[in-house]
Order: sequence, then C-alpha cells, then structure tokens
Amino acid sequence: MKVSPISIIVKLLVLIPAILFVVMGVRWLVAPAGVAPNFGLTLSDGLGLSSQIGNMAGFFLVLGSCMLIALISGHRSWYYPP
Repeated sequence: MKVSPISIIVKLLVLIPAILFVVMGVRWLVAPAGVAPNFGLTLSDGLGLSSQIGNMAGFFLVLGSCMLIALISGHRSWYYPP
C-alpha cells in the first residue's frame, strides 16, 4: 500500500498541535504559575485554584490525547472531542 505525501503532511499538521496540547496540559499540572500568564490568567486561591488547574489541564490533555489516539488508530471518531 502506497502512502501519499499529502497524507503524511496532513498527519504532521495534526501531530504538531497534538503534542503542543499535551505539553500544555502537563505544564498546567506541573507548573501552573508559569503557564497561566500565557493565557492572561491569574491563579485563583483555595478551591478556585484546584478547579482552574484541573479544568485547564484536563482540557488540554484530553484534546491532545484524542488527537494522538486518532492518528495512531486511524479511527476518525477520535477527532470528534477535539
């Protein structure tokens, strides 16, 4: 089976943002104070902080991981969540 160059280019165009989303999600988990200013956010206090970190990390990790799973498995349905 021959793989077309367009197919490879499209997969790379999806792979790059997927990796960036996963890295951004991990940064929200590990060092939220360093990534929050990139979004113009200030970190909340108390329960607001855990909610802010959890929501932002979860958003980026799910987005990136679904894109990566779609690339690996080849099932288009994994692109629906992103």
